[in-house]
Amino acid sequence: MIKSASYFVAGEKLYASGKVVKKAGWKDVYRATDFTDPDREETESDEDSAQLLPQAAEKDAVTVRNARQLSRQTKPPARYNEASLLSQMEKWGLGTPATRADIIEKLVSSDTIERQGSSLIPTGKGTQLIELASEELRSPELTARWELELERISKGKGSMEQFLSGIRKKAAELVDEVKKSSAAYKPHNLTGSKCPDCGEFLQEVKGKRGRFLVCSSRECSYKREADGQLTNHRCPQCHKKMEIHTGKSGKYFQCRPCNVVEKIDNESTGGGRRASAKANRQLIEKFSDQTQLGNSLADKLMAALQKKDE
Repeated sequence: MIKSASYFVAGEKLYASGKVVKKAGWKDVYRATDFTDPDREETESDEDSAQLLPQAAEKDAVTVRNARQLSRQTKPPARYNEASLLSQMEKWGLGTPATRADIIEKLVSSDTIERQGSSLIPTGKGTQLIELASEELRSPELTARWELELERISKGKGSMEQFLSGIRKKAAELVDEVKKSSAAYKPHNLTGSKCPDCGEFLQEVKGKRGRFLVCSSRECSYKREADGQLTNHRCPQCHKKMEIHTGKSGKYFQCRPCNVVEKIDNESTGGGRRASAKANRQLIEKFSDQTQLGNSLADKLMAALQKKDE
């Protein structure tokens, strides 16, 4: 049986790990003293796990044969995954079994947390929200108290009017605390590109149809796709399909794999975003497959009629 024990030697607390033999079994018949597994591969911790610890009770005196100092590094707690986060929400009484998974999905869709493998990682936006929010607001105890009170009200043991009054008062206090705070939110997803309409920096956001670039100014409604639209125009080097992008000098083709850029001669400039979108559609139609799917029977009848006329 693998066990560990602690001993006080000259006022210092030392730790030892090893094996305690409960029953020797067949080795008792052969008078064997080596209890290590010969088929086991040696590892760094084998020296500690292979030694036999003495049969000692608490406060018994033992003889220390040797001691060595080990250098270790502390590790942060493991990231939450969906299962561990759901268990913590259940522990604190946050949400219900029917709404807890939906709460996690809303955090993901609002770009507060993101999935990296099986782990849930806070985004830059989520980290700032935790830092800017008051300590009481980000604690699970507050939400747990509200959930508990709602459950009492559903059972007829609480007052809905008193609960709503307390919620409004607490919300006003929390909002007032945020207003008085000198901390400011800084967008974490700013890009190096500027808005062509107002000159402010663009933000990269995730949507249902992919990534988009939107203007960071609330007064501006500029928005475009972050990823270029794929066309059938081929790269001269790798012969893969190129994307259409819009830059300071106009529209251009770009090959992602080898970063080849070809400028497009635009027949007309100006006209705002509608004209730009129309020009994009025209370019995509120009460099896309124009194969028409026809009815084979209709084609044969048409060919037969032409032959008859001839």
